[in-house]
Amino acid sequence: MAAMSKASLIVAAIFLLSLTSATVAHGLRSGRKFVMSYDEPCMEMRLYLHDILYDYSNSTSNSTSAAATKPTALATAVPSTGGTFFGRMVVFNDPMTKGKALPPSLEETAVRAQGFYFYDKKEDFSAWFAFSIVFNSTEHRGTLNLMGADPNTATRDISVVGGTGDFFMSRGVATLRTDAFEGFTYFRLQMDIKLYECYLGLMATWSNASLIVAAVVVLGLSSASVAHGRRGRSFVSSYDAPCKEMRLYLHDIIYDYSNSTSNSTSAAATKPTALSTAVSNPGYFFGEMVVFNDPMTEGKALPSPAMEKTAVRAQGLYLYDKKEAPNAWFAFSVVFNSTAHRGTLNLMGADLMSEKTRDLSVVGGTGDFFMARGVATLSTDEASADLSYFRLKVDIKLYECYV
Repeated sequence: MAAMSKASLIVAAIFLLSLTSATVAHGLRSGRKFVMSYDEPCMEMRLYLHDILYDYSNSTSNSTSAAATKPTALATAVPSTGGTFFGRMVVFNDPMTKGKALPPSLEETAVRAQGFYFYDKKEDFSAWFAFSIVFNSTEHRGTLNLMGADPNTATRDISVVGGTGDFFMSRGVATLRTDAFEGFTYFRLQMDIKLYECYLGLMATWSNASLIVAAVVVLGLSSASVAHGRRGRSFVSSYDAPCKEMRLYLHDIIYDYSNSTSNSTSAAATKPTALSTAVSNPGYFFGEMVVFNDPMTEGKALPSPAMEKTAVRAQGLYLYDKKEAPNAWFAFSVVFNSTAHRGTLNLMGADLMSEKTRDLSVVGGTGDFFMARGVATLSTDEASADLSYFRLKVDIKLYECYV
């Protein structure tokens, strides 16, 4: 009860009871009700994603994905890790099915996954995903948008950060499991999607009596358990003061062909664009995309000598996106794997490098950071002249979290 008073819980209960008159501006049907339940999902489904990578030898009609970039120089410079494809980005438009079998027509399935993944680890297979699940059937129309780190573990969680149509404003967690694979050309992912914030059709799913039960659940949140997090947590939504905050330092060491491959934590997956080389300031790298798997530390010192074994890592990409001055855009996951925390935080946003401080959005989380949202404030703490090394101070403040 430290985070939410009884009065606050009563207000939340009254809010739930008032949902009978709520409507959705962007939904396909009127009369939908917003449901926020962190004990049990308000909607769940299991789907299978089928990815068939084009490798020049297989059928173009059957292929559903293709490499948009080659593995980076860092991958090819280290023979022992070249097979992990560090930095290679794959663009996909994959069919998704309720069963495991491939659909007869790969191009005409009612549910598809559209987006990209890239490999982001030198010493082992690890990927990072950002994609939309597109529904186009009589059952559902709309999208779910997902992002997060996909490490080489039996199961892993990524965030559902938003939705449209029948999934208007939905948020939740998707648990991935590799169900089958054939070399590097085909894999099937089992995807268990659980939504904890969603709009539902009142008559089809939630009666007034159900909403009263939901209100009672809110009143009992102080003892609620979390399906994807630890038991006994309470959901806190506080916009005056953060419910959780931390300071971390991100260390990025880009491989430039001359520095040590063992110390490098990032590499350019694309070259600067023709626009960058045509203007008078090509040093701003317009269009260059960098894939990174950077250590994060509580102090400023680099975690020497074990660069690859830090308990907190930032995995994702940034790209330079301005002609006349250095400027970047980030999308990445902060991955925690320690006794203090396990889980991820997913961040995205513009890094206006000319500003002393700049904010990114924390759009979701998993594990100990289940359904978290907030703001991460960046400041450049140190940087070399050629940007081959920089250290960012990252002040993370969560305003929606379990505590």
